[in-house]
Amino acid sequence: MAPTRKLLLDTLRMIAYRAETALAELVAPLIAKPDEARTVIKALFETAADLHPEPEAGILRVVIHPLGEPRLNRAVSKLLEHLNASEVDYPGTSLRLNFQLSSAV
Repeated sequence: MAPTRKLLLDTLRMIAYRAETALAELVAPLIAKPDEARTVIKALFETAADLHPEPEAGILRVVIHPLGEPRLNRAVSKLLEHLNASEVDYPGTSLRLNFQLSSAV
């Protein structure tokens, strides 16, 4: 592998790891077993989601499919509340991100 390619891949891996760590740190105080925070985040990353743009309301709704275990769903719901409170716009748009966990099982 070319040195510049390896450097780029290593940089991307580091960024992904730091993002995962930051989210795990947000989840840890919200769950009964803080040492499982990274497990919750990994499960969230592997879960399907639907995007529903609502331009008239200025919202990009991200509906996350339920995870396999109720405890994971509870933890993710709490994380999504925190993320929604941060009121972040989707980059390059004026659409506010709104996350929710689908209630369908």
